[in-house]
Amino acid sequence: MHEYPPLVSRSLQLLFRHFSQRQEVLQNFKQVQLLVQDGDVESYKQIKEDLDDLRNLVEKSELWVYKSRSTDEDSGGTKKKKKKNKDDDDDETDRKPKKPPAPMLSAQDKQESAIDLGLGPPLEPEQADNYKRIQQILVRMNKLCVTQSSHGNLTPKRNEQRLLRNMGIHSVVLELLQIPYDKKEDKRMNELIELAHQFLQNFCLGDRPNQALLYKSIDLFLNPGLLEAKTVCAVFKDNSQLCGEVSERVIQHFIHCIETHGRHVQYLKFLQTIVKAEGQFLRRSQDMVMQELVSAGEDVLVFYNERGSFNMFIEMMKADRNRMDFDDISPLRYHIELVKLLACCTEGKNASTEIKCHSLLPLDDIVAMVEHKDCIPEVKEAYINFLNHCYIDTEVEMKEIYNSHHIWSLFEKSFLVDMGRVATAPPDRRYADKALENYVINSLMTIITTFFNSPFSDQSQTIQTRQPVFVQLLHAVYRVSQAVMGHQRVNVENCIKTLTEVARKHNISIPVDLEAQVVSMSQRTTSIMTRTASKWSNRATRRDTSSTSLSGRMDHLVIEQDFNSVVSVLEAELRPLVSAELSVLVDILYQPHKLFRPDSEASIKCKNGGFISRLIRHCEKLLEEKDEKLCIQVLKTLKDMITDSEYGEKGESSFEKEELEMGDALRNLLLARYFDQYPWSKKETAELRAKQPQNVGPGDVVQRRSGKSLADVQCDLAKKGAAVLVVDLVMKSQNRHRIFVEAVELGIALLEGGNREIQDMLYNKLRESDKCQNFFKVFDNKMDEAQQEIKNTVTVNTSDLSAKNTDDKDGQKEGEKSNRKKGGHRPNGLVMNDEIREELSVAASVTSQAYANIRAGNTGDDNSTCLGINTLEEVGENFGGRGNKDSPADNPKLSPKIAVMEPVLRFLQLLCENHNLFLQNFLRNQKSKTNYNLISKTLMFLDCICGSTTGGLGLLGLYINEHNVSLINQTLETLTEYCQGPCHENQNCIATHESNGLHIITALILSDINPLAKARMDLVLELKNNASKLLLAIMESRADSENAERILQSMHIDQLLDMVCNLYHQESMDEDEFFEEGSPDGDDGVSPKEVGHNIYILCHQLAKHHKELEELLSKSGNEKHSKALTHYRENTAQIEIVRSDRTMEQIVFPIPEICNYLTRETKQRVYQTAERDEQGTKVTDFFEKCNDMFIEMQWQRKLKSQAVLSTISNYMSLWSRLLFLLALMNNLIVAFFYPYTSHLPSVNKRHSSCEFDG
Repeated sequence: MHEYPPLVSRSLQLLFRHFSQRQEVLQNFKQVQLLVQDGDVESYKQIKEDLDDLRNLVEKSELWVYKSRSTDEDSGGTKKKKKKNKDDDDDETDRKPKKPPAPMLSAQDKQESAIDLGLGPPLEPEQADNYKRIQQILVRMNKLCVTQSSHGNLTPKRNEQRLLRNMGIHSVVLELLQIPYDKKEDKRMNELIELAHQFLQNFCLGDRPNQALLYKSIDLFLNPGLLEAKTVCAVFKDNSQLCGEVSERVIQHFIHCIETHGRHVQYLKFLQTIVKAEGQFLRRSQDMVMQELVSAGEDVLVFYNERGSFNMFIEMMKADRNRMDFDDISPLRYHIELVKLLACCTEGKNASTEIKCHSLLPLDDIVAMVEHKDCIPEVKEAYINFLNHCYIDTEVEMKEIYNSHHIWSLFEKSFLVDMGRVATAPPDRRYADKALENYVINSLMTIITTFFNSPFSDQSQTIQTRQPVFVQLLHAVYRVSQAVMGHQRVNVENCIKTLTEVARKHNISIPVDLEAQVVSMSQRTTSIMTRTASKWSNRATRRDTSSTSLSGRMDHLVIEQDFNSVVSVLEAELRPLVSAELSVLVDILYQPHKLFRPDSEASIKCKNGGFISRLIRHCEKLLEEKDEKLCIQVLKTLKDMITDSEYGEKGESSFEKEELEMGDALRNLLLARYFDQYPWSKKETAELRAKQPQNVGPGDVVQRRSGKSLADVQCDLAKKGAAVLVVDLVMKSQNRHRIFVEAVELGIALLEGGNREIQDMLYNKLRESDKCQNFFKVFDNKMDEAQQEIKNTVTVNTSDLSAKNTDDKDGQKEGEKSNRKKGGHRPNGLVMNDEIREELSVAASVTSQAYANIRAGNTGDDNSTCLGINTLEEVGENFGGRGNKDSPADNPKLSPKIAVMEPVLRFLQLLCENHNLFLQNFLRNQKSKTNYNLISKTLMFLDCICGSTTGGLGLLGLYINEHNVSLINQTLETLTEYCQGPCHENQNCIATHESNGLHIITALILSDINPLAKARMDLVLELKNNASKLLLAIMESRADSENAERILQSMHIDQLLDMVCNLYHQESMDEDEFFEEGSPDGDDGVSPKEVGHNIYILCHQLAKHHKELEELLSKSGNEKHSKALTHYRENTAQIEIVRSDRTMEQIVFPIPEICNYLTRETKQRVYQTAERDEQGTKVTDFFEKCNDMFIEMQWQRKLKSQAVLSTISNYMSLWSRLLFLLALMNNLIVAFFYPYTSHLPSVNKRHSSCEFDG
């Protein structure tokens, strides 16, 4: 309750930490790193000692870093101060125990070392010693991070990298980089800075957490230095997440460095790094880099297209022909890397970058460069890769490359010549011309394979006219395959297979001897693969017997795995306790006054809502103080207070019963600690909810922990400032994604159930202030960003369709059958169990080892007995990530910019819930200086995510997948809520919009939406259902026929009727084959018959404006159509309602299936006993009896599942009459013999027993 914000923030942190102690313990256990081996312990000791030493030296850098003479003379008292500090350091050194001398550097480490050679300005011995100490520390840290092979390749040491991260040495190295020094004279410091950058590069080599740590300090490296550029490149290397988040400012910095500080290759290498990572081509990064390159112009884009510059470039290649490596600052090397960068920007089929690159490097210039006799292999490789990605393997067809002479000229004048040189090279020449060999084996084979595999190449007639060149090409490739060895043959043999298939397809005659050689080579390759796979399979079975030789080397791995298992068990044990502990905080916030004495000031303030009001007000302060984590915790807690997610309600299966009991015990213990007695138990909760009427709305449900209804809790928090907080946070957190999402979700919780009071509160808040413009601008910008992100990240390659169609046809029947087997959810595909997963894993490993063996040239000898430790450590990662063929690149998830649209659209839907006409109009027109039409923006977003902006309505299914289908459903539901009520202006806005809105919606109904329909038919049905509801909402309560006519223009009525009938028969087929195996309720998802019924009602409404459709609905066609239409017609009803303006309207609705279970007796009783009200209508009394009828229908449906009881219940009226007659007969007998005499006649036992038995 204090007014000092920092004190309140600290108190809140303590409060949240108090209720997350077990979660904190669990997180600390996950961060524990075991030091298993002696080497790990020694490394830890050395790191700790070096870290303390390095931190001390960095903190006192002003005392030992060299300063120029002008700096030393700035102040007179500096030397005295330095002398005093020196004495203090000596005293401190004397007090410290003597540590053992650090290991000396090797001769290789001392090579070209300014510190060891004493280069640079003269220094005091103590200063020179400090330089040397830091040098030795950094060298040791570099050796800890990586190991270097004999070929110079670096391999990361994961455990040591993690240990260095946990000890925080990177932060001290970053401080070292920020020490000011004289860069011109202090050569020793330059060496330390270089070692520091080298350490940071090795520190994040292949380690994502370390890369993420350095990414937070990326601004420190944004200066023109080449070392900084290399470090930034290491931070982003093979990290698709960071590359996808790279800002435009970082790209502009490196482009500007090229313009102002010279054309250095390192700048281009960074740009190459961020456009491609982990085999994924990041379209967003490609577009940004390409845009900046084009904007920079000739200062960055250096080409040699003109005659004078071309001859100069040829002379450069002649001069550098015999050099083993190019200089990083040479123009030749820069041009090669620039062309590689352009190839990377077009790789992965990116139409926008392809178009820009066509004007930079035309085909004529590429052919002229590659065909020149003095062109070196490195330049050829760069140009050919660019040609492949920019002109052949493209998103859109490039007819020029397939119909012109360019590619065939390259085949004849360049490719054949280079392949001939490789095939005829003598053994002593092969090593010297390694660049040419790599170029031929990799680049040439790839482009030939890609060109002839392209479907556009099949459609071209040039292959028929170029048969001699084609045969020469096949012969040359075969000669290369005979000249190369080992792993180099894989690409060559794939190229031969492609050329052979093309020759067979186009009836090209191949010489008999060449064809026989190709067949023999193919058989030999198959035999090698079979033998290698068998060898690796046998080795896998002998793994247990051979593992003893590696036991000594794998002990530490076993211990670490066992510790991870312990942590996993601990996590499973603590999971219910963590949830129970966190849930107690919400209980306390409901009744904070009970923590204090009843008559105390704190108790009175808390009881009046002072604590919650102060908490809500302080949340905005947290945003201003940039305490994002605490702000998110407060918002989540407020949301939990509304949703009242009671602990233990979900997942109460027998498997989790013990866990729930543990959580309940802890929860009761904590509640008893804070409250004398907790008023609600689970039994009382069940009784409370049982007393609630069945037909209440979501806002009327009484919550257990608060003791109030949902609507009351929402209004209570809104009055204390929660609604205003949502508005303020949305406007202020536009650039803080997590807080924005939490603010929107809090708004969703406040509006859940269509709380009209909250809607009015938000409406008045926005209307009576100047905030509406900024508030809606945020949502408008979010929609724009999402659309741009979709355009940058979502790609559909039309050239791949022909390859997919064959597989689709083969698997269609099996897919449909599998869909039906799934019941309510109807997912398709293979049901994966542990056994199948294990078999697939073994098969994948054996196959990959076979391919690796072939690449290594290991055809029969079993000499690979050494198994590296790093390989064992990476096995899990390979199967979990890179080794998985269903990689994110094939089935990408939504990026945060797109995923945030789902809560945003849900929030906008709830603003209009329950037909709030004021807010429906307000979302379209705010009547402010700048108007934001969110109705149109939502429709445009639907167009974008469904691929309409590309003009590919026929390819709709390729844009919709499991990851974005829920977002599309939410978009449709939001658009429906915009119109319902009705809101005629919003209906017109959607129907008359210039985009393809109506076409997209109708396409969602009429299209098959494959391949999603084969995998998850339930999702497709939900999509069609929502689309049909949206079209009905657009036509709702309209006297004119304009919108109906627009809808009819966007579809074919025959297709619409076919879809209705197909959905009906799909449901019938499902019921016949599989529904008897599942539950009778079928509540897992929307059924095909239900979707078909909604579309039938759409047809019924459209038929009023289309005579042909009306005739098709009424007349009987074939038997299947007639059966479906008859069923829907008989189960469709309509009522007439009178609106507030005294207009009468017909409402058409489907009769729910459960209504068929209402008995005839109940119908007659309600009809005969319903009383009329003052206006003479029975509607009021009828609705009062609806709850009882609904309960009876549910009971009857349950009764029908039991045949005997159902049969008996059918004669309930007969049983009632018989019971009445028997009761009447008994009464008559009693009345006849009354009064009784005192003498009772003796009764025979047999008669007595018969009488009692009867």
